[in-house]
Amino acid sequence: MKLKSALLFSLLIPAALFAQTQAKDSTKELQRLGATDTQVSQVLDIQNKAQATVRADMVQIRLLRVQIEKAILPAASVDLKAVNALIDQAAQVQADIEKTVIAARVQIRQILGEDSYQAYENYLMRHMRSGWGMRPYLDGGWNGARGPGMMGGNAPQPDGTPQQ
Repeated sequence: MKLKSALLFSLLIPAALFAQTQAKDSTKELQRLGATDTQVSQVLDIQNKAQATVRADMVQIRLLRVQIEKAILPAASVDLKAVNALIDQAAQVQADIEKTVIAARVQIRQILGEDSYQAYENYLMRHMRSGWGMRPYLDGGWNGARGPGMMGGNAPQPDGTPQQ
């Protein structure tokens, strides 16, 4: 539990610093699109809450993936029920992330209206590519979130050579 808390804390501090710069940029873009101060405040609040939730959930998924990797290391004594339970937990967290992102998008669309929302979403796509943690979900998938081992990342090729 201490490891979980320390990891979560260490990931959220840089995210909070990045979010301050991003909020200024988002505020300028929303104002450029004609959003009122109230609308800007509402959109940023929704984004901040969704970002925090997604980041925490991504940490949870990473921790579950580590647990899965540890559970399958002793090949002779793998408890598939336990591994499958961890996979189910990770899938549930992934579904929760998707729900959070979709709810945020719907709320922001309701606040801004369709035209302004589309323009703002396009802005986010162009300017926040490595941005606020939810970006991969805006374009339909999480690419590159996998670490080493059976989950992808720098795992060796089947012939034993390193991945490029």
